[in-house]
Amino acid sequence: WEKFKAVIRKAIRFLDNVIDANYYALEAVEKGTKQSRKIGLGFMGYQDMIEKLKLPVDSKEALKLLDKIGETMSYVAIETSVELAKERGTYPNFEGSDWSKGILPIDTLEHLFRERFLNSESYVDEDIDYKKLVDKYVGLDDYETKESHFPMFDWEELREKVKQGIRNACQTTLAPTATISIIAGTSQSFEPYYALVYSRTNIAGRFLEVNENFINDLKRLGLWDKLREDVLLQQGSIQDIKEIPQEIKNIYKTAYEIDTEVYIKQAAVLQKWIDSSISRNLYFNTRDPQKIMEIYLKAWKYGLKATYYAFMPAKIKTEGKYVHEDLKEQQSPSAKQDIEQPKERSNRGTPADRGTLVASKGNGKKEKSNTPEILPLDEVMKQEGYCEECGN
Repeated sequence: WEKFKAVIRKAIRFLDNVIDANYYALEAVEKGTKQSRKIGLGFMGYQDMIEKLKLPVDSKEALKLLDKIGETMSYVAIETSVELAKERGTYPNFEGSDWSKGILPIDTLEHLFRERFLNSESYVDEDIDYKKLVDKYVGLDDYETKESHFPMFDWEELREKVKQGIRNACQTTLAPTATISIIAGTSQSFEPYYALVYSRTNIAGRFLEVNENFINDLKRLGLWDKLREDVLLQQGSIQDIKEIPQEIKNIYKTAYEIDTEVYIKQAAVLQKWIDSSISRNLYFNTRDPQKIMEIYLKAWKYGLKATYYAFMPAKIKTEGKYVHEDLKEQQSPSAKQDIEQPKERSNRGTPADRGTLVASKGNGKKEKSNTPEILPLDEVMKQEGYCEECGN
């Protein structure tokens, strides 16, 4: 946690410096940016971390850990911005802001409750414990929504300091990090993995993507050599593979195997600490408009400012985005030849740029079928020089 806090402090100072070092094409843009000095610090690698900790994404322990991460990032970011204000001055529009009144992101749920149900501060009953009502209303009381996880975080003291000045109108957000997470070699934002084994296609080519945590766990159990092809045939899922223990299945659920409400609860746990909005992809196992509407109403109820993309299963199996070959590719002239195999890659991709793992018949001819033949995983790894021992 101390290393995490140290990185947050450096990142906030770095982002504030970027505002001054940046080149602005328009004077109006520069003026608007420097009036508020908004920045947006977030994180990535959450799914990668909880897999290493052997925590199922939908467990209470995982949500509490996410809560701790959110609180730490919020507290240290605000604290650092207050220190910067003492050194460099507050942002020009500070006076009259919520910050100048001592209102912190953690207070927003209570304020939201009052606005929705009381419409005016004049109707507030001082005998009502609004904090308890908020927790009960949003249904997150099991996740310690209002209590600090760290005794060293004195929120009331920080509130008084904020009233004196803060450098940035916003400090935190959660961006998708779809591209930079690949560069960093970890999972994006607090998103799940789309599949455990698949390929990803982008402008640079086609890459083999594997979940190394999963492979290491199966090797530890002596199951990888036996089941690796089954994982590929199951389109990167393990829930229907009987030989895999249930505790492993619980840890390695893919995006569509996680209850959509879990995505909303994760975002709600974080949103109360984050001053800007959160990028939250939603994966629906249904196309029922009523059920989809219920999820978005819960997002509103929990106080989310936004979500992001909504993904739904394809109507036709061959349109699936796991390891199937696109129909266009089957119909193209290149389909008459062996499909170029994925280039070596140790990190995983994203739903936005996912690809396929397929192969033609050994004689170079393709059968007339909408169901592609899937290349055995060990053959892909062998051809691409993927080392089973070290994972590179």
